[in-house]
Amino acid sequence: MILPIRKILCPTDFSDPSYDGLKAAVELARHINEDLGSETTAMELTTENLSAVLEKSDILINATSVGMTPDRDSSPVPAELLKSGLNVFDIVYNPVRTRLLREAASAGARTVGGVDMLAWQGALAFEKWTGRQAPVDLMRREVVKLLEKHED
Repeated sequence: MILPIRKILCPTDFSDPSYDGLKAAVELARHINEDLGSETTAMELTTENLSAVLEKSDILINATSVGMTPDRDSSPVPAELLKSGLNVFDIVYNPVRTRLLREAASAGARTVGGVDMLAWQGALAFEKWTGRQAPVDLMRREVVKLLEKHED
């Protein structure tokens, strides 16, 4: 099932001042609308905008590096905005359980972490390079073992 993207929230405090994240998000929304015939809009990532969007959302995807080691105590979403019934995906894989995922689970949300995405990316690369089926479960277990070994 393909779910429509309704809102793209974009942080504007990038370390590269020449990068206009909101402009890029607006362009992404335009492409989504053209390709999928949806009504996607881009908004600046503020607590107010995030709160309004999450009230009506079933899915939240963190596609930023916020919360990744060494900044593991950060979360892109205030805990009080997370709710039961929300499905939270975090592309961050280090740490394995980010602050966002921990707080979402505490709020009753279902969570999926970045380790799965990392393992599947590795599996697809393995299959392309070798022409053999990748041992995805083994790859996921090994990456988790390695990451957890280096956590505090």
